[in-house]
This record gives sequence, structure tokens and C-alpha cells, in this order.
Amino acid sequence: MLIEVEIDGTVRAVSVEALGGLRFRTTVDGMSHLVELTEAEASRLSLLVHDPSAVDECAARTTIDALVAETGRPGELAIEMAGATFQARVFGHGRAWGARRRVTGVEPAVAGTEQVRAPMPGKIARVLVAPGERVRSRQPLVVVEAMKMENELRAGADAHVKDVLVTEGTLVEAGRVLVVLEG
Repeated sequence: MLIEVEIDGTVRAVSVEALGGLRFRTTVDGMSHLVELTEAEASRLSLLVHDPSAVDECAARTTIDALVAETGRPGELAIEMAGATFQARVFGHGRAWGARRRVTGVEPAVAGTEQVRAPMPGKIARVLVAPGERVRSRQPLVVVEAMKMENELRAGADAHVKDVLVTEGTLVEAGRVLVVLEG
């Protein structure tokens, strides 16, 4: 399967070949790796990456832990990995992630409204909008601090803020509705 992934404005072609179970051969920018995937808990993945070019067997394996959550925009994921948080847009068959998981982000509530949900358990670091305010697509709404990282949640489309259901310092669980937008 060939997909395109956009990270920070850079689009990369990624080839993913299923090898059975949770083993995959991935090729990114001409570099091929064997990846074994385990799901440690909801949205938390552990990847064992084998580097076929390494001479030393120990150096040939790297474990990467990643926290992955949908932002609510089609094909977009929030990923926390190696101490950094970033957003990635997946084009092509990669949208299958959304069919498996509905963890967080902006999702329809009733006709004309959207709910912005916490992507993971954490603490509300900042509330950037107020009820009645007009927001633009991708405008930051709330900042959630989780695992010492700040995750900025953004509007999925131009809208009005119908309700803000949290205040700074509030502890939230994954999936909790934080802001309601009305188109």
C-alpha cells in the first residue's frame, strides 16, 4: 500500500507492506525497515524498528513509543513521539486509522455543531477562546498538557464558539468534550 504523509508541510511517500500479524515492511525516502507494532494501551503504540543495514544486531533494533490520536479532521493525526508532538496528515489508504479509532478531536455532535475533545488524559493549560467568539479553520482553541507536552487543539472549520466546557487547570480524561463549535 502506498500512502502520502504530510508532516510540518513536507509530504513523503510511504510504502507499507503487511507481513502478517503486526509486522510490516515500510519504505520512507528510499530507506526500508521492518517494523513490529504492539498496542500498549488505547492510542499508545510501541514500534520495534529493525535496521537491515546495521552490522550489530543490538544496534539494528530501536524501540519507539508513540501516542497517536485523531484530531477530527479527515486523515489528520496528533502524534507524540521522542519528546515531540506534531500533526501528520495521511492521504490515501492511511485513513483506515479513523475507521478503527475515534479517540478525540472535532466530531459532529448534532447538525451544525462540532465537539472538540481531549485527545488524551491531561490538564487544560490554556483556553484560547470564549463563547460567542468567531474562529477560523485551524485556529487554536485549547491547549492540553499531557506527559509534559502541550497539545494545541484547533478548529476543524470556520465557526462560532457555542460553549467552552473547561477552564485552565481542569484535569480531563481522553474523549472529554472541551469546546462546542457551531457552523
